[in-house]
Amino acid sequence: MTPPDVRPWLVAWFERKGQVAGSTLEEKIQTDYFAAGLIDSLGVVSLIADVEGAFSIRFSDRHYQERRFSTIGGLAEIVSELVAVKPA
Repeated sequence: MTPPDVRPWLVAWFERKGQVAGSTLEEKIQTDYFAAGLIDSLGVVSLIADVEGAFSIRFSDRHYQERRFSTIGGLAEIVSELVAVKPA
C-alpha cells in the first residue's frame, strides 16, 4: 500500500499558523518552520498531537532529533515512513 502524500495536509496545518513562504507545494515544503517562526515549543506539542491523530502514528524520541523534523518536507518524509510501517 502506498502511503498518502501528507505534504498538502502539513502545509495546510502550517498555513493556519502563519504565512508559509513559496508559491508552490515544492517551495513551501522547504520551509524550516522553526526559523520561519510558524510555531514555538507549545506549537510543537500541538503539531505532534495533530499529526499523530490525523495519521494514526506515533513519533519516537529519535524522530524529534532528526534534522528532517524541522522542515515541512522532512516532517512529511518521517510521517510517510511511519504510515508505511504501521499495522493495517
